[in-house]
Amino acid sequence: MTCYLDSSAFLALADRRDQHHEAMTEAYRRIVADGLRRVTSPPVLYETLTLLRFRVSHSVAARFLENLPGAGISVIPVSDRLESRAKTIFLKFNDHWFSFVDCASFAMIELERITHVLTLDSDFRAFPFRHAVQILP
Repeated sequence: MTCYLDSSAFLALADRRDQHHEAMTEAYRRIVADGLRRVTSPPVLYETLTLLRFRVSHSVAARFLENLPGAGISVIPVSDRLESRAKTIFLKFNDHWFSFVDCASFAMIELERITHVLTLDSDFRAFPFRHAVQILP
């Protein structure tokens, strides 16, 4: 089983002052203890680094970037197929406020058959995935 980490999870994990830091840290520890493969995408990393830089500090963003390679989180590259599916989702769901980064995440979760998502973003609960996806925490 695989768990996709969204930028909201990374933000709460990286910022000790975040109101969700403790709950997210506990959820992340359970994911590791349960042996779930942990993955994310380049767009989520870019979004996370940008938000950490401007909401927290450059030093926290830099520490996140430096620690990522040793964290056991695989970064799945964006393929042409994934980008095409993300565009389809974005155009189809014009009545929702899904960001394009979220649409790319939805596409990756579907195409990679990811079973779990660690996020605080309610859009992941609203999106109608093609297979069962457990939203954590």
